[in-house]
Amino acid sequence: DQEAQTVPIRSGKASYGNLGHTSGLVSLARSCLLLDRSLHGPQVHLRQLVDLSGLGAASCREERQRLHFLTEVIEARGYRQLVGVSSFGATGNSCHQLVIGEKPTEQRITRKQRPLTWWPGSKQKE
Repeated sequence: DQEAQTVPIRSGKASYGNLGHTSGLVSLARSCLLLDRSLHGPQVHLRQLVDLSGLGAASCREERQRLHFLTEVIEARGYRQLVGVSSFGATGNSCHQLVIGEKPTEQRITRKQRPLTWWPGSKQKE
């Protein structure tokens, strides 16, 4: 599908382990930091969780080939992001927050546009 876009998955538990009651706070702090810098963080251990979930089964092989796990910090597609942060308590209480963030204008990098050419080998149009 040419219209399909990637959707990064973040998992605090995959990065920090099971922190119990404080897991939601750590995930929220990490998400806010990444939003502020317009980044997506690595998910080194998420692959292990997906393997345990059964996504590696033969029936899901096609979907599995489309999964790519971040092993390094990468730039977000845009300066504005929406992140869902969940926290599941030991007593059965759970909380889900939607956090929207935008990189401050003064911290944005202006990128030079690529030159526009109408045919391979043609001169640059001004």
